Amino acid sequence: AAGLDVGQARPAALDRLVLLWDIQQKKPFAKLEGHSGPVLALAASLDRKVLCSGSADQTIRVWDPATGKLLRALTNHLGPVHSLAFRPGVEGLPQLASAGGDGTVRLWQPTIGRMMRIVRHPGPVLALTWNAEGTVVTISHAPFAPGTVYEFSFTVNDASGNALATPFEWNFTTVWEILKVFLPLVFR
Repeated sequence: AAGLDVGQARPAALDRLVLLWDIQQKKPFAKLEGHSGPVLALAASLDRKVLCSGSADQTIRVWDPATGKLLRALTNHLGPVHSLAFRPGVEGLPQLASAGGDGTVRLWQPTIGRMMRIVRHPGPVLALTWNAEGTVVTISHAPFAPGTVYEFSFTVNDASGNALATPFEWNFTTVWEILKVFLPLVFR
């Protein structure tokens, strides 16, 4: 199947480009251009046939990684797109969650350009991830108190992307606790 292979990297950069690298050849095989601001986030669909990039230009670009062709631009965010994650465990069209500096998490079907849901938050959303079942999105806000990240989770209760309006869990984590978890992973 066409798409990204395990031996390929997809770094994002401040130069507004996404380079797809062949790790064995140690050179890029595709240069994806189209953003007008730094690229802040990347996510590949579970089947690796779709690559999405999020940018400070407030857009999400949807790419075919096999050809490097831009499929579409999603332009609904009103601030930088900080994080992207494809939803695991769904049949049919891939679903993507995006975290924005506009204080929103948006759920998309990126291959057809459809925004399915929007959840608003009191401040910029900096990061997000799905649980393994694809039923819960956990996000982190910009800190309201120095040194603290506020984590908020909400449930997506069906394949159509319907979200419960009420948060079911708030966690307060210090930045140091996060660094203790991630530093060993980054510096291997």
